[in-house]
Parts: sequence; C-alpha cells; structure tokens
Amino acid sequence: MASCERLVTRSRDPMSNAKDLVAAFAAALERREWAALAELLDPDVVYEIPQTRERIHGRDRYVGVQCRIPG
Repeated sequence: MASCERLVTRSRDPMSNAKDLVAAFAAALERREWAALAELLDPDVVYEIPQTRERIHGRDRYVGVQCRIPG
C-alpha cells in the first residue's frame, strides 16, 4: 500500500499551486530579484496596462520594465 499512499501525497514542488506561484512572484518583485522573477514567467508573457493601454510582449521586456521602476 505504500505505493498508493505515494500517489495521493501532495506534491512538494513549491510551484504546485497558484497560491505558491503568486507568493513567489510577489516575493521576487519585492526583493527585486530579476532572475528569480524571470524564471516564474512564460517566455511569451503579455503584460497589459489598462490605464495607458500599453502592452508589453515577452519575459525579457517585462522584467526590463519592472527593474526600471524605482524601489
């Protein structure tokens, strides 16, 4: 039965659910850890800013915008 228990055990992967992913994203932004932030993003991410109607395409451009925002 040990093998069956292993199948129902919750994953220990820190990115196994949306809550963990959002927490890691917020933490990377707060710490200004750009490499860690980039690892969390899809390479083809699209970031839309409704107020200005800007649209940023791609992980590198998104991280570039974030790192230029003052502390």
